[in-house]
Amino acid sequence: MLERLLQKPDDWLGANLVILAAASVFPPPSRPSWRSAPATRYAVPLAGVLLTIVVIVFCELAPKIYAAANPEGVALHAAGVLPRAGAVARPALWLTNIMAYGFLRLFGGGARRRSPRRP
Repeated sequence: MLERLLQKPDDWLGANLVILAAASVFPPPSRPSWRSAPATRYAVPLAGVLLTIVVIVFCELAPKIYAAANPEGVALHAAGVLPRAGAVARPALWLTNIMAYGFLRLFGGGARRRSPRRP
């Protein structure tokens, strides 16, 4: 089965994209109320489906297609933003790396932390 999946990466990447978009859009299930209107029972799933489509098209596919069609322009714009964004995100990245390596060490993942390269 793994070989079939690896032969068609677009299929499983697309399925991942749909599942992740739907998971970020759909609300968690709640206890149904006997007073809820019938329209609400249909409106919430319909809104979830529509928002999933909007997220996939406008937040995932369109930016990636645009970046693939205009790589130099996107890279030049990103080059100005990335150093500042990296400086802001560095504490969170440091903390999450420490936590991930600790988790792997705790459960026998065998990952060793590499020391940062000095220029």
